[in-house]
Amino acid sequence: MNLFSRILWLCVYLAVLAALMIGAARVQWEGQYRTVTLAANLGDLYKSRGVDAVESYLQGFKNIESQRPPTFTVSPQEIQEFHDQFFPSLPAEVAIPHQMLEALEENGATIFWKLDAWVPSDRFEAFLSALLEAHPAGLLFMAPFTLYPEHLNKLLQLLKTHSALVGIVEFATPSDMEQLYQLGYHGFVRVHTLKTEERVALSDRETIDRYARAVVERNVRFLELRAITPEQIVTEYTSLQREISRAGFSLATPSAPASFAPSPLILALVWLGLVSLLTLLLERLTRLSLRWLGVLWVAGLFAGPVGFFLLGELMQQSAAWFTTILAPVAAFVFLSGRFGEGHGLQFLLTFSAFSLLGGLVAAAFVSTDAYFLQIQEFPGVKAALILPIVCIALLVLHQIEWAKLRALDVILGAVVGVLLVIVLLRSGNASTWPVSESEVALRSWLEELLIVRPRVKEFLIGHPLLLLWSGLGVLRWRPWAVAVLLAGLLGQVSIINSFEHLHTPLWVTLLRTFHGLWLGAGLGLLLQFSLRSLLRLSPARSVD
Repeated sequence: MNLFSRILWLCVYLAVLAALMIGAARVQWEGQYRTVTLAANLGDLYKSRGVDAVESYLQGFKNIESQRPPTFTVSPQEIQEFHDQFFPSLPAEVAIPHQMLEALEENGATIFWKLDAWVPSDRFEAFLSALLEAHPAGLLFMAPFTLYPEHLNKLLQLLKTHSALVGIVEFATPSDMEQLYQLGYHGFVRVHTLKTEERVALSDRETIDRYARAVVERNVRFLELRAITPEQIVTEYTSLQREISRAGFSLATPSAPASFAPSPLILALVWLGLVSLLTLLLERLTRLSLRWLGVLWVAGLFAGPVGFFLLGELMQQSAAWFTTILAPVAAFVFLSGRFGEGHGLQFLLTFSAFSLLGGLVAAAFVSTDAYFLQIQEFPGVKAALILPIVCIALLVLHQIEWAKLRALDVILGAVVGVLLVIVLLRSGNASTWPVSESEVALRSWLEELLIVRPRVKEFLIGHPLLLLWSGLGVLRWRPWAVAVLLAGLLGQVSIINSFEHLHTPLWVTLLRTFHGLWLGAGLGLLLQFSLRSLLRLSPARSVD
């Protein structure tokens, strides 16, 4: 190894150290934000038995919470005066008198407006002003409610004047929250709720598990309880209070977390490592002279600060996305020739460590509270799942023993292609591929057993197949074996993909990765042993 290469590797190590520092600061941020609010839906209560239901809930709440005032969510169209003024065309499913809202506030209750109905642009500012004159603790924005860009500055002014929070409702928040954040408003809190039909379909245990998982695994700190009767809501409140306390959280009035952003110097170190790793990869794959490699390296170093200054967040997103592509490709190039037959486990563990560190580096570029609260999301997640595998497939084309291509190889290649398509369809929260009942049962069992369940494509597909491929020895470059390799890489890109979900606490991602690795390694060793037994092979023998 020449001196230039040693310097490049040193830069990579410094970048990893910087990413670990950002990760440690993130864990500290997450540890300081561990208070949760439980809110009853006032409209649900009023629909059940009117004023009697509200009073029954207040009495039950007082029996379990003598010190803390209750928190309610309510939609403006459910308040009679607001409905008549702003939503006359909507059917009035419930008409709560405004005096009840005032009485609740006078008795110390915390009110959050749940904005889930469309308001015309010409009445938007008047609507917001009327809402905030009621001095709510916050606003929960939900589709089909629309935030008009021309009114964002007015909304920002009103929110700051009234010190109101903004709820980021999972899977239902309008996209304009990012613009509000960029205007300088940081009083956000993540919210989880259920639709009425969802709550009816779920058992009490399933409901509690779903709420608790949102708190533990997705940085949710505000839960809207949607039980049908006041007695059910009190029961849910009690159960959630116990579950949340067991997980290390406490109940409190709603609050926004502190701001979080890594220092430019730390980000510069991470960028230095990214450019150095790319240069090392070019050194390995190309015939460029050291002079040209040095020129490219210096050019890359200067491109970072210029890009961060001119493009800001777009540059950070681009650097993070490029890291997710580069890390698994570099790991494969540097590691695939270092471990021979019989060292499959070492190959899998080393590759996974490289992927884990690559995920931390990618996350470091976009580690801000906006991503932790999912106001902004990591771009190009689906492409980042597939492109590393495509790149590696192109790199190994010349190593494949095409002369030994058979029908089985074509079939295996088609299976891998279908598998990649399924992974694309299943990725993200809005998956277009249905999950079978057996997989749902497996997920539930793993969550109950391991607290945080590993990803199926890691422990059941990727890791076992990658371990199997590494142990094939001279058979590695047969066409069928390359198909096994490409399917095995799913586990590695999935590890990095897990770190792209920045609204998931870092300790959860690390635990998920650990569980996926030991389970996948165990299944891979079992698969390897079974295959050798079936084919009556020793590690030293080979088959076509």
